[in-house]
Amino acid sequence: MGYKWNTYYYFQSHRGTSNLFLNREGSGAIANNQNLSIYKSTGSGVNNDHRFKLVEAFANSTGTAIAGCTIRSALNSNYGLNIYGYGSSMTAEGNCDLYPVGGQYPNASNYADSLIDLQTVDASQNLYRITLIKHKGLYLTPVGNYNNANVRWMKATGGDEQVWKLCDSENGGSTGGGTLDKNYLTYPTKTMRLTQGYNPTNSKASHYPNYTGTPADYPIDEGCADTGKSAMYCPCDKMLIKRIYGNNDPGTNTIWLESAEPVIMPCGTDYVTMMVLHVDDSELNRLYEGKSFVRGEEMFVEGTDGGSTGTVPAHFHISIGKGKFTGLGWTLNNKGNYVLSSTNGAIKPEQGFYIDQSFTTVANDLGYAFQYLP
Repeated sequence: MGYKWNTYYYFQSHRGTSNLFLNREGSGAIANNQNLSIYKSTGSGVNNDHRFKLVEAFANSTGTAIAGCTIRSALNSNYGLNIYGYGSSMTAEGNCDLYPVGGQYPNASNYADSLIDLQTVDASQNLYRITLIKHKGLYLTPVGNYNNANVRWMKATGGDEQVWKLCDSENGGSTGGGTLDKNYLTYPTKTMRLTQGYNPTNSKASHYPNYTGTPADYPIDEGCADTGKSAMYCPCDKMLIKRIYGNNDPGTNTIWLESAEPVIMPCGTDYVTMMVLHVDDSELNRLYEGKSFVRGEEMFVEGTDGGSTGTVPAHFHISIGKGKFTGLGWTLNNKGNYVLSSTNGAIKPEQGFYIDQSFTTVANDLGYAFQYLP
């Protein structure tokens, strides 16, 4: 088997072959020096507190490859495993926490403290010991075999408490695309409950001019679980915010996202551009152009901006297109509606998104022929 760079894994403690996984303690956004422990499996879906990405070490300033990797949190890929509290001795034991991985070279900022080597125990079973490169002889070690057991960098014991299994998920299956070997574009909400399609027959419906105009796009209204305000999650390996419109202005709040790399869609492989409407000002206030997200990471929650308050439930208006963001991200069509603009044109949602059944529950797909992950 073996591991792959730039791939997400769940790190299962092999101490007593437990069902406990490396875990970011706490909730919400990552903070500097947030602690790591081991915690029980959630059993299904994506758990970004337990997901970490192997990022191969950069070459140094002369182009020479550096051994090792960094292990980054799926909650924020700028944060990686770090040693804290070791003092001046490079062999002193210390706590394992999360901290921004600074710089790119061995002595740049915090990069050196984050460089890690995976020492093979049994590659066929994905079993490894995890050791720091700069801090010689220290291994990632849970202090016990129970929920919330702290994780430290400790000297070699030779025992299975310092062995970790790299897993695709916590239950052996798919995890909402978070650990997929290929960069599929998967549906971005945990519940699909479409409340308006892209091709309504009612000429007064808000999407009718989009579908029948020139140029056209194919928006859907996603109502999600209909229990409060639900989130939209990053549907591919990495997405970037390209433009934000609205935020206290009269126009409808709109966010444009673009995949960092080509994605695999039912209609083929290309970059994808997404246009999402109705996110509230309170969400836009914490976002910015250039912000990036990784697969399965919560991006923002549904809202009502641009609708009649009290009459339009919270939802996302979603349009997608092949290719990259272009111009202002939209253009006015001959029916008077602004439609998505991308380099290779708008596509229908079922042409773009796969559905990952382990992540998305389909409550109403309006009869569109969505494909499931192969």
